[in-house]
Amino acid sequence: MKGYAKTGMLFFVLIFFLLSLGCTQTIVPLNYEPVSVASLKCVQKLTVIPFEDSRPQTRTIGRTRQGEAFYPESYVEDWFSRSLIRQLKAQGCPVEPGRDGKTLETPVVHGLVRQVLLRERTATKYEAVLKMTLVLREQGKDIYEETFSVQLEKTVLPKSDNPRKILLEAMQDLMGEAVPKLIQAAN
Repeated sequence: MKGYAKTGMLFFVLIFFLLSLGCTQTIVPLNYEPVSVASLKCVQKLTVIPFEDSRPQTRTIGRTRQGEAFYPESYVEDWFSRSLIRQLKAQGCPVEPGRDGKTLETPVVHGLVRQVLLRERTATKYEAVLKMTLVLREQGKDIYEETFSVQLEKTVLPKSDNPRKILLEAMQDLMGEAVPKLIQAAN
């Protein structure tokens, strides 16, 4: 009887483990790792001031397949600012974070978060949409403004950290599109 009890216990532990792999985290860490992007080199220093979150609903970032809300672990606008700074630095740009747009010695980059949407369609299918507007100011005047967006649909193995990975990949795609154009405008 003891052998069956151990086998039964092992079976339940294995089932619990497999079920936990498919569970979705509803609090999503927002991180960023720079990607290699072919672009021009920066010829001047840039100051990146904090982004603003212009979404009408700023508390959530999407829904699970059961209808539960996804919540960001940190502020979405900070995630966009940090991601832009990290990608610019990875491109070799001298970048400094700023508090406001009053720095006149360097061009100032400001951004607006327009959309962050993460949808879990099934246990293995996700959709992410990111949209932002970048504004480049020099000596108090807007010299460049462009809105960038990316939509990503992925089929993945069921894992609890899929939401984080999907948003990371979407942000990498967004920065890969935006940073070369921003550098070109700044030069």
